[in-house]
Formats: sequence, C-alpha cells, structure tokens
Amino acid sequence: MTHPEDVITECVDGAKTLMKAWLKSGASEELLRMDAIEANVDAWIRWCELGAYEAAIEVLTEMGARRAGTCPRCQMARERDKKTVRVRTKRLVLMVDVFRYRCRPCGTASTPVREWLGIESGQTTGGFDRAASVLATELSFGATAT
Repeated sequence: MTHPEDVITECVDGAKTLMKAWLKSGASEELLRMDAIEANVDAWIRWCELGAYEAAIEVLTEMGARRAGTCPRCQMARERDKKTVRVRTKRLVLMVDVFRYRCRPCGTASTPVREWLGIESGQTTGGFDRAASVLATELSFGATAT
C-alpha cells in the first residue's frame, strides 16, 4: 500500500524537476521574475489539486460500480442512473457524476459514491460544513455567506 508521505515526496520531486527544466529551457526574462514563478506555482497547485480530486472520484466511481452494480439480494444486474452534483470542498467546487444503482425486482437502491463522499443529503463535504460553521461563529451571517 502506498503511504501519503510517498505520494507527496513523488509530487514534490516531480515539481522540482519540472520547475528546473522549465527555467533552464530558455524562459524569457519576464517569466524568470518571482511574480511569474509564483503565478506558475499557484497554477500548478490548482491543477494538482484538481487532478487529485478527479483521480479520487474516478477510483470511487469504479469501486461503486463493482460494489453496487449487482443486487446483493437476487444477484441480478442493477440499473444505473447518473446524476451530476456540485460538491463544495474547502477550496474548490467540483462537478461530480454519481450513479444510483437500482434493482427493479427487489426495489433496493444504492448510491455508493454519494454515501462515501458524505453528500447523501447535501452537496458539501464535511470539511466545508465545519469550516462554514466555525466562520459563522466568528462573523455575521452575511459575511459568512460571502
């Protein structure tokens, strides 16, 4: 099993290698300024963050299909219905395709990705909800909403 520290180390090593290659590739004087480097680092962080979320959702979707694609009662294939939901994290708003698996003969249904992400009843993550609650205790309701 891969440990989070190993993943982070690989990401940092890869980012260092790419940054060095980019700077050595003959970037213009303007791109060598700290403001430009900072802007590129910020963009890389956003892309890495989005890519990590996309990879996680992809794995969860595959796991959900394996787990819920067949009815546990009658062993028949379940129908699949797709819905796209907006999920607010602490830093991003993601559009996530979630599938509801339904067995007509048994009447059972399951939406594993929604359940795993903790968005069964709402469309925000627990971390976002907690952050909003903490902010609401420190600011007015209008400032919290903003």
